[in-house]
Amino acid sequence: MGIDLDDTLSITALYNPNLKLPSWLFVFLVPIVILSPPNKKIVEEIRQFKDKGGEIIIITARPAWATKITKSWLQRHDIPFSELYCVGFGEETALRKIKVIKEKNIDQFFDSNQRLSKEIISGLS
Repeated sequence: MGIDLDDTLSITALYNPNLKLPSWLFVFLVPIVILSPPNKKIVEEIRQFKDKGGEIIIITARPAWATKITKSWLQRHDIPFSELYCVGFGEETALRKIKVIKEKNIDQFFDSNQRLSKEIISGLS
């Protein structure tokens, strides 16, 4: 199973594709995201999936420099995952997510961003 992180697994987002923010501003947003709690319902569902032998691959639009911070957040909240991919944001986020989904042969992917989900579904067809 593949899952997005911001606004799906977490209740807040480090990146909102509808807002065009300068990259330096993310330095101020990171502490907010680190302190943000996870979506408890989703975490429980992926724990059950993992307990049944499932693999959880997190694919997020967070930039690569946020990988270590993101892993720390996941570990702090005891969120199970097999792999983490920070593919970066921008115009081709969906294409980068699709590439990982195909490479990892992911048959289910969950993302709260409806526009991005539609792009991913059409890209997998």
